[in-house]
Amino acid sequence: MSVVKPKRAMHPNSLANLRPPWQPGEVTNHNGARGPYIKPLLQRYADVPLAEVRRLATDDSLPVAAAVAIQWLLDALDRGTRTTGAISREQVADRLDGPVGKGDIPSVAVQVNLTFQDGTEA
Repeated sequence: MSVVKPKRAMHPNSLANLRPPWQPGEVTNHNGARGPYIKPLLQRYADVPLAEVRRLATDDSLPVAAAVAIQWLLDALDRGTRTTGAISREQVADRLDGPVGKGDIPSVAVQVNLTFQDGTEA
């Protein structure tokens, strides 16, 4: 013998919880949208003399985003092709100048004509 349980009545707030507390078209971010943090700071500190950037790297009163941008620029100065500096250089260049696409590099056709010393062509 199976026992059939009566269905519970749905509380009216159950469906209300599924809807956002704002109305369509209503502004919920009154402070304005937050844009990118690091790119503007990279652009700002990229034009600062290196000695000043190194000094700022030790300034504990800087906001974290500024400290990250400065450290990223300093990391990009590491020498070598297989270092974190090489990766940082590429990333910093992408942020400052935009990524280089394959279509941005022009193709070059080269023709070589060989002539021997006796004047005959190869």
